[in-house]
Amino acid sequence: MIEEKSKVIELAYRTSNKFAAHCYSLDLMMSSRKVGSGHHALFPKEETQLYEWIIELCKDGFTVNHSSIKMKMVEIMRSSARLAQDEAE
Repeated sequence: MIEEKSKVIELAYRTSNKFAAHCYSLDLMMSSRKVGSGHHALFPKEETQLYEWIIELCKDGFTVNHSSIKMKMVEIMRSSARLAQDEAE
């Protein structure tokens, strides 16, 4: 059972979730769940910064809610855009 799951995941990484689901006669949603729901970071560097910020706050004993995460991500994205614009000039 575990070997089959790993084969599905490996095939999905090499090709696509849809193809892997077809080859193993699985529902596409089942294949996507096995691979990790198909989430790929759109902005990996910025998401890493956000993740580190959240971990730091949790270590300091603060609670993190949805709105504070949203505000911090906007701040990180604006900062990143400014840096990219400065580098372009």
